[in-house]
Amino acid sequence: MTYRKGALIALTLTITLALAAVAQARPHGRGAGRGLLPPPGYLELTDEQLEAAKGIRQEAHGAVEPIRAEMRTLHQQLEAAFENDAPDATEVGRLTIDIHSQRQQLQAIRQDAESQFSALLTADQLERWENFKDLRGRRDGRRHRGGPGEPGGRFGQPDQQF
Repeated sequence: MTYRKGALIALTLTITLALAAVAQARPHGRGAGRGLLPPPGYLELTDEQLEAAKGIRQEAHGAVEPIRAEMRTLHQQLEAAFENDAPDATEVGRLTIDIHSQRQQLQAIRQDAESQFSALLTADQLERWENFKDLRGRRDGRRHRGGPGEPGGRFGQPDQQF
């Protein structure tokens, strides 16, 4: 195999992996089921719990928005990189890694917010909250994310979100 063929194969593989990462990072529809809370009254939250939950949500939202803005910029840069006749594999890889890093930061913020929310709940409320998350996960198809060809079709753990 010549150097040119090897380079072309490596570039094709890099582009394919980057496109898969971009497709995975895009939400499926507006809101994509993220941040859904149960119907009002389901958890029977007290006024104090409601106020605390609003504070947690606002804090998480404030932390998430700058990361989302950065991700939009990174996605635009990645799409622009693919518009070139000969995309730079190094740049495509760097952008893909940056997007992945941002996604991990979002996940950590969501998990922290959910932990804070769960800590507000009584045992009965917590049981209802866990039941709701299980039902929501099944409905959204996020309960299992196996490898290619498996139900869920994605790698990683379910992203339980507050």
